[in-house]
Amino acid sequence: MNTHSSGYYSIDKDYNILSYNDTARQLYPNLQPGVKCYKALMGLDSPCPPCPVALGIQGPKTYLDPIRHIYETVDAVETVHSDGSRGHVVESEIRHQKLLKEALDTAERANVFAEDVRHTLNCGMNAHLAKPLDVEKMIHTIALYL
Repeated sequence: MNTHSSGYYSIDKDYNILSYNDTARQLYPNLQPGVKCYKALMGLDSPCPPCPVALGIQGPKTYLDPIRHIYETVDAVETVHSDGSRGHVVESEIRHQKLLKEALDTAERANVFAEDVRHTLNCGMNAHLAKPLDVEKMIHTIALYL
């Protein structure tokens, strides 16, 4: 992965890819100008279910990528291209996605082994709370970070 943490690609009003940066191409090897973004990104025949363009979402939105099984933050900004046509520039934030997925996987297993606690903290979590949840301990832990 190169030094950029975000993949950028530009699409026209019909979801055709116009351009993209190296990070986007590394994330999605099927990116090509003229190809529908949903076909190149997810192999779909229609816009992706969480597509911010199709859903008219303003501002960044985080969702679980159903193919790579990682959390991704996507922001689509409407733009006017150099030829005067309208479209969108889409940013896909990839920083710490795999670490977040690993932390969430560890949390879902709800193991309280020291190795799992260390792994969760190393993945960037602030604390580890085991199930069944002790409400007083949870409130105390949250208060430490407010």
